[in-house]
Amino acid sequence: MKTIFYLFLLFCFTTATAQNREADSLILVQIYNNLDGPNWNNPENWLTSAPLEDWQGIRMFNDRVITLDIISQGARGSFPDEIIGLDQLSTFEIRSGEISGEIPSGLTALTRLNRFILNSTGIGGEIPNIWTSFDNLQTLSLSQNNLTGSLPDIGDDINLLSFQGNQLTGPIPASWENNPCPNLNISFNQLSGSFDLLSSWPNLIKIDLDGNDWTPGTLPTWIDDNVNLDRFSCNDCNLFGEIPTELDFTQHDFYDGMFLNNNELSGDISLLFNSPESNSDLYLSVSGNNFSGTFPADKVVAFSRIVIQSNDYTSTTDFPAGLELAVCNFKSNNFTYEGLIPVQEYVTNFENVPLDYSNQKNTLNTDTIRIEQAGLYTMESGDAHPSTIYQWYKNNQEIESETNETLIIDIQDNTSTGTYYCRMTNPDFPELDLQRNSIVLDVELTVSTTEPFVGKINIYPNPASELLSIEMPQTENNQIQYQLVNAVGSILQSGLFYSRVDIELTDFPSGIYIVQLKSGNKLSSQKIFKK
Repeated sequence: MKTIFYLFLLFCFTTATAQNREADSLILVQIYNNLDGPNWNNPENWLTSAPLEDWQGIRMFNDRVITLDIISQGARGSFPDEIIGLDQLSTFEIRSGEISGEIPSGLTALTRLNRFILNSTGIGGEIPNIWTSFDNLQTLSLSQNNLTGSLPDIGDDINLLSFQGNQLTGPIPASWENNPCPNLNISFNQLSGSFDLLSSWPNLIKIDLDGNDWTPGTLPTWIDDNVNLDRFSCNDCNLFGEIPTELDFTQHDFYDGMFLNNNELSGDISLLFNSPESNSDLYLSVSGNNFSGTFPADKVVAFSRIVIQSNDYTSTTDFPAGLELAVCNFKSNNFTYEGLIPVQEYVTNFENVPLDYSNQKNTLNTDTIRIEQAGLYTMESGDAHPSTIYQWYKNNQEIESETNETLIIDIQDNTSTGTYYCRMTNPDFPELDLQRNSIVLDVELTVSTTEPFVGKINIYPNPASELLSIEMPQTENNQIQYQLVNAVGSILQSGLFYSRVDIELTDFPSGIYIVQLKSGNKLSSQKIFKK
């Protein structure tokens, strides 16, 4: 009798198993048809005589479907509510498709659900508030869709949570406080309020908060509290002000990503650096902020990639000996050739570094100057590197022979009005052209009562190296005042003479000087070059 009874139980079990397998297979056929299966990219073995476990994206256990992955198949159609019938399902995933409809609340029937992923499917509607009903759910990813409404409540067993790239609004729910989830991505929605509630999450490893409407604030001081943190991303987060001095990432062994692009941050960027003992090479990206002054390259210890594009740095310290970088992006700062010398020296030592310092912002500031009195006006190019080649322009036309670091304009009448700038090239930095921001001179001189000197003024030699002589016409009978002025307008020497004077130039550095002469209401000036 016992043998017959056991045979009966085996028959019943086998029959039930066969029926469950058949039921699962019929559900898979419905899903295939509803999601345009005939046009999938790789529907290997679907709707063939092959065993279910050989169908692309299907895993079985005890003759039941436990995994349904439809990844990059180009699935199209409405959300497959039929999956609710796969009551042993542990993993459901659709990536890259065109799915209409909404996520059904009936998913709670899938009590074994461990991974639920709908990425880049276009599904819309609000996210149902059902996720605390699952005892085994560890991965919930609903990224790159058209989901609306607020963030839902979540369970305490989730270790990867992503709602990135939807149209979610409102604040982070109070129910999220103290959640142990280590990996969070809620970037690129329309979320608002503060994200400081996340400071209560004890196990955070990766945080992505980019591109929301967060309340403006400073970079939070709690982001270094979790020693296991390896990534903090807060691009376009309305952050402003200086990096808090309380931050210290030197104790974070696996810290390897800090992304703070397109905010209004400033201050000491080295507070974001890692330590020499770090097990990770840091990827630091802070493009589009207000960092300025000298980049502290000497404090870089374990970097793989540095991106400081579109800030206001003007120079950098020397890089540590032996440091090897994978990426070094210094574009669109205020570096001059002089300020880039340490970078160029570093690249010389490590020729394979993909360094990009091209397309720097224009040097110095744009300005408009109104001038109402005759005299000298000096313009600086903003660079002093010895190999730099300068060319000054007025109204977009080259000014002949004006190829020096500074431009001195002797303003005697209104014809000096115009827009001036300098273009710079340098053979040591062949991929980078610099330009000085324009200065507009608005010259409107008052009516002058000055007269010209009678006869020719002879100032020679020009260029001069040791002695400069000034000879005046004999028709000038009054004493003549002279001044030797340097490129920044400082008077270096002055005196009186009648017909001739010699000026000793030996102790003066090479460059441009102006000789100014005055006698009564007679004025004259001339540019000279010291070799």
